[in-house]
Amino acid sequence: MAQWLGLGSGATHATKVKDLEESLRAAIAALKSLSDDDGREAKIKTIQNLSRRLLSARLHLIGSRLTKAKEKQADDESKLLREREIACERGGTEGILKEFGFNVETRK
Repeated sequence: MAQWLGLGSGATHATKVKDLEESLRAAIAALKSLSDDDGREAKIKTIQNLSRRLLSARLHLIGSRLTKAKEKQADDESKLLREREIACERGGTEGILKEFGFNVETRK
């Protein structure tokens, strides 16, 4: 019998999204507290990586909810989730960074 490694740990798509959002907030706050050259590039790289991971986690969360909605034949919910998925994909990592107050152009 195959078992999922995280079974029973409480780890879900939703908790992963929440954890990544908290990590991204903390990384952006840390970057803003740095002086001009104190490892900014490394922090920016971390922030960009976290935003990519958050985008992926959000899309997985939406996908799992979409699957549930289809199983329940909840057409209205499916439509709303599909619209959220499209909006997430369109915004991409830049949309996530803007959502968290990181200016992509000035990298601050």
